[in-house]
Formats: sequence, structure tokens, C-alpha cells
Amino acid sequence: MRIRNSWIFSLAIGAAACSSDRAYAPPGTVLTDAQVSADVAATAGLAAAGSIEDQGQYLDNTGVSASLNTFGRLGSISSGMPVPSATNSPAHSTAPKLACSYSTLTLRWVCDPFVNAHGLTVLWAYAYFDQSGHGMPGYNLLTTEKVEYWSQLDGPVGDGATFTGTTHRKSDQLLTGLLGKETTRVWNGAGVSADTTSYHSASGSRHYAGVELDSVKSVIYRQPRTPGSYPLSGDVIRVANYSVTSTGQATETRSVSRRIVTTFNGTAAVPIRVGSTLCTLHLDTHKVDGCSGQ
Repeated sequence: MRIRNSWIFSLAIGAAACSSDRAYAPPGTVLTDAQVSADVAATAGLAAAGSIEDQGQYLDNTGVSASLNTFGRLGSISSGMPVPSATNSPAHSTAPKLACSYSTLTLRWVCDPFVNAHGLTVLWAYAYFDQSGHGMPGYNLLTTEKVEYWSQLDGPVGDGATFTGTTHRKSDQLLTGLLGKETTRVWNGAGVSADTTSYHSASGSRHYAGVELDSVKSVIYRQPRTPGSYPLSGDVIRVANYSVTSTGQATETRSVSRRIVTTFNGTAAVPIRVGSTLCTLHLDTHKVDGCSGQ
């Protein structure tokens, strides 16, 4: 996908992809490579599950849901997520309305900020394109080939128990496969995040601060899309670089780099791999568990 927004890459990081950063850990340390990988998997899994949820609950509903029988407005109503108003969408709905305005200069719809179901403040815009790549003022069942989305999310992350933190995330995602009789739709995209997270356990706390590069690779959904369905295939890949400090019995600070790959399989339980560590991400609960291998 051709990314149109250079701001996605405005935070420069070294894209190191190693999964182990040292051969020796001090005796009694809680900041082992295995612990770091498990922590990073939990953070990346939360972001990947949130991205998939967003694609169903409001991004995929932007003017292309009711007329094409995709995820449907009920998903947005039940989750409390706002959706575009009927003035800029061919679908009429009693769901909460999100005010979006069209710019003839940028050929984009730009929406007012809102707070999603997880407490993140969301700013987003979208644009329609025909098969030749020309911008369109609205969705057309016969001629719209793709929809591009730009989003910014800021606010709290974590499960409130084992880890908490904040995120500042920007992304550019492209939805394709709209022409003709649809059997599938495909998402691709890229993003960058600046996060801080803290993990707590009986042995101490671990505090992470750093930047992640995310990419969405050919994430495919079956059409028509129904509530509770999950991507058939595709990957979300995150390259993360952190400074992490462990406190408890002793204090230790180190730099870590990880490459995390989430692979979809049509179910709610999907593998998430961090180097040689393999865990399970539950897309319905956003939880990561069952880590093993390092």
C-alpha cells in the first residue's frame, strides 16, 4: 500500500528485530528475556486486538456497511462506538451520530474527536477512491474501490490489573475489495506508537517506555461480515524498542528490541510470537496467555 502520510514515520526508531538482548542475566533478576517477551506480547496483543475491533466497529462502517451488509450498525450501537451521520453516509441509522465534514481541498471526511469504548480519544479521517485512484466525495456502490483511513488515538491502555499505561498512536489503513460482488475485504496499513507501560507482579514492577512501528499485512475478512467474526488470515507485525527498568529486590535498566507477529486464523484465539516465545492472543478479551518457548 502506498502510504500518503509522512507523519506515520515522524518518530524515527531503529528497527532492530532481535528477540534476545543478552546472554547472561544477573542472579535473582526479574528482568529476564522471557519476562520481557511476555510483557511485550501482552502490550502488542492489546494493540492488535484493538485494531481488529476498530476495523469492525467503526472504520468498516464508514458509509459502506448497511448497503453492503457488512459488520452492521448493531455492532456500533452495542459497543457504544459512534458512527458517521446519515448526512455523509448512504446508510440511515439510529446509532449515535459522529459529526464529519468533507474538505474539497483534501478530498477527505474529517471527524470530530470522540472517546471509544476503551477510553481512548480518537481523531480520524477517511477518503473514498475509485479504481483509478481518484478521490470521491462519497461512497458509491458501483464505483468505490477502496477507503483510506487516518487515525490518531491517545489515552490509557492496559487491563487495570497486571499492567497499565498510556499510548499515543497514529495509523494509516487501507480497505480494499469493494468493487463487484464481495466475498472478502482486505486491510493493509502502517502506524507508529509512543507508549509507556508498567507491569506489576509479586517480584516487583517493570516500567517500559519506547516507540513501536506497526504494520497490517493483508488482513482478510469474509463478506458479509457478521458480529463475532474474526480475520481469516493476515498478520499484524510490531517492531518495538524500549528502555525498561525493573524495580523490586533490585533495580535494573536495559534497552530491549522485539519483533512481534500476530497471525490470524479465523478464530478468536490466535498465535502471537515474540522471537522464540509463542503465546496465545484472545481477540474477544484482548488477553495474552500461554506463553512458552524461551
